[in-house]
Amino acid sequence: MLNFRSVGVLRHQANLFVFWFAVLVVMPAWAAPTYIQQLEQQLPANAQPQWFFTSTSDETLKVSGQTGAYKSQWLPSDGMVNSPILRIHTLKETEQAWHVVMHSWSNPQPIKKDQWVMVSFKTRLSPDATEGNIRGQVEVNKPSWLGITTVSFKATAQWQQVIGVARSPKNLDKNAAILSLHLGLGKQSIDIAELALVALASDVNENELPVTALQYDGMEAEAPWRNTAQTMIEQHRKGQLKLNVLNSDGQALLGAQVILQQRRNDYEFGSFVSNVLTNNAPIMNQYQQWFSYYFNVATTPVYWADWGWANPVRQQDYIDMASYFQQQQIPSRGHSLLYPGFRFSPQSLVSLRGDAQAFIAHINQHLEKVVPLFKQLGINEFDVINELRDEHDWAKVVGEDRWLDQVVAWFHLVHRLHPEAKLYINENSILTDGGNNIRQQDLYFELITTLLAKGAPLHGIGMQGHFTALVTPVEKLWTVLDRFATFKLPIRITEFDLSTRDAQGQAAYESDFYTAMLAHPATVGVTRWGFYQPQMWTPQGAMIDNQGQAKPNAKALHKLFSHTWNSSGQYLVDSQGKVEVQAFYGEYAVEVEHKGVRQQFIINFANPTTRKKELAQNEFKLVFQ
Repeated sequence: MLNFRSVGVLRHQANLFVFWFAVLVVMPAWAAPTYIQQLEQQLPANAQPQWFFTSTSDETLKVSGQTGAYKSQWLPSDGMVNSPILRIHTLKETEQAWHVVMHSWSNPQPIKKDQWVMVSFKTRLSPDATEGNIRGQVEVNKPSWLGITTVSFKATAQWQQVIGVARSPKNLDKNAAILSLHLGLGKQSIDIAELALVALASDVNENELPVTALQYDGMEAEAPWRNTAQTMIEQHRKGQLKLNVLNSDGQALLGAQVILQQRRNDYEFGSFVSNVLTNNAPIMNQYQQWFSYYFNVATTPVYWADWGWANPVRQQDYIDMASYFQQQQIPSRGHSLLYPGFRFSPQSLVSLRGDAQAFIAHINQHLEKVVPLFKQLGINEFDVINELRDEHDWAKVVGEDRWLDQVVAWFHLVHRLHPEAKLYINENSILTDGGNNIRQQDLYFELITTLLAKGAPLHGIGMQGHFTALVTPVEKLWTVLDRFATFKLPIRITEFDLSTRDAQGQAAYESDFYTAMLAHPATVGVTRWGFYQPQMWTPQGAMIDNQGQAKPNAKALHKLFSHTWNSSGQYLVDSQGKVEVQAFYGEYAVEVEHKGVRQQFIINFANPTTRKKELAQNEFKLVFQ
């Protein structure tokens, strides 16, 4: 049964017909627009739709932003869509994508937790336009921001339907949720039509709801970048592994068989973890097994906030997680020591905002306490400061004129406290949004340049990687990485996920993304921002779903990690007792079998370009006793 919010005139007309219903004269007050009827036909029978509004017009959609950055106009239907058309021209790239924004009417009724919220609209490039890259979401802006579902996309010349669906994470009051399309990703022009927002019953099966297929340039099997990537991987991630297999007298062990089992790739495939890892929940053991099955490095939280380290329970969680990885001999990194916004800070620090000297001293005391502790727990890499580009609360306390000098001082303090640790800076929106965040990339590049010029012991560059359906083609990824590689510092993808309901498209892009990262010589690893859906910041980005089942992306990535990028195999020694093979860098268990006797050796075939020179060797002498 339709529950429409219409313009005032239609509501008035609907009320007039109550009388006719009372005398059993069946005469609907007004007909739903054709596109609403068509959308309702895409929904399951038990959907119980509650429409936010039922018209695409200047009453339900508004465009706003920086003066001179945009213009918009309403046009009649072109006959291919069943509503008026909103044409939006972004006249220049803005510093933030949301500096030009289209937003919709909000929900007229409360939305209960776990109800589905769905947005649907049609879009295309405006005539003669060549670019249309849009980052969008259904969101709540008050009293604080909350994202519900993403609807980012790359427009094409033809009309296409774009759909976003997700459960409401909490009860929402009426007039709380809106659709926002951020349009400031460069000069572009798009058309929007047939827009609808609707809340659906919570018991709807998600698999029965419509899905927008993920598409991107270069996804085809014969795309030229694939051969390039394979060549790069062979060049940068593999080397000539030489084994000299000898008997106890130093002679060649003729007739011996060598079995190579790659236990760990030198490239780091990691994940951020939650306290499920160690909190004795029923899923704990399974969570640990999943981690070991898919990943070879961990990121443990070290946030300093009232919901983090400042909370005794969470503090113990952080210690337990780091201890677990130390015991399992799995390398771990800490994220993040400093997060310079008040919402990420403990109240004990925020309360000092009026005293810059005391404010800085409190931060120093925190670092002096936690860094040596995490050193003892085996954490040898940190994101020292996170999102420095966008978070300015601390800078206002310290003073804008001396802010970056103070950041450099904190890098030096962490380095003094843990000289062996690799220290990273970390930032968002560098690789994402189709690679079109040029202004964000420029600001990050300038920031790194300044920190290095001021002498910061900065050892690595972090790029987050929270992707929506507006994914970045591989060759654009490489262009961005090439630019930052000029710093000659390792680059790590620190927070990767892809939020989409197209499970097969997700698996395809994630496989391509990991391939692209492995191929580029400046990168040292990719860390996911979680993998188990109930514990994910962006649940649609999970590898393991709510039922504990591996999604297509998990299966595709495990095939890459354990088979495609793995050099396990069996070999016979030659007449000189040697085995030579082009192999992926990493840790190997080498089993030598001779006359029915077996002996195992562990070797570390390290990449000489990413590891300490003294650890990098490609020739190993194996003496069979």
